[in-house]
Amino acid sequence: MEEHEKLISESLKSLKLADHLTYVTYPLVKENKLLIKISEHIYLAMMMAMESLLLYDRYYKRIGPLNDNFESRMGIFKNNVAKRYNLDREYYILLMDLKEILEKHRKSPMVFERMGKVVICSDRYRMKTLSIEDIKHYLGKAKPFILKTYNILTR
Repeated sequence: MEEHEKLISESLKSLKLADHLTYVTYPLVKENKLLIKISEHIYLAMMMAMESLLLYDRYYKRIGPLNDNFESRMGIFKNNVAKRYNLDREYYILLMDLKEILEKHRKSPMVFERMGKVVICSDRYRMKTLSIEDIKHYLGKAKPFILKTYNILTR
């Protein structure tokens, strides 16, 4: 099994886990800390799907060698790979939004829950909220991206 095939199967597993946590586990336990974990799984699933497309194109020599940093890979994905496979720009924006949320959470001096939302404060107390509706929105946009990627890789 090629590396891009392994990545897309891992991406599907992470997507299924995020979906299960969103629609089964969260309504049962109503623990808002799960929202961060779910967003991590959505981000991971999208990153693995993007990486699998990059490796697929690299395998067939459609793109050059890949750097290890995130920005260069996103640039190659956005400018070359996404255009080749007619992937919408919204997937790129979603991936950047999820990355921003997770980085803010990681660097945040204060995270708390309020009225069913997770509130992430920055050093200057700029707040970013994350609710179950946001997670469902992200999941709804991530699913078509991962399924399109899967279809591209299994043609």
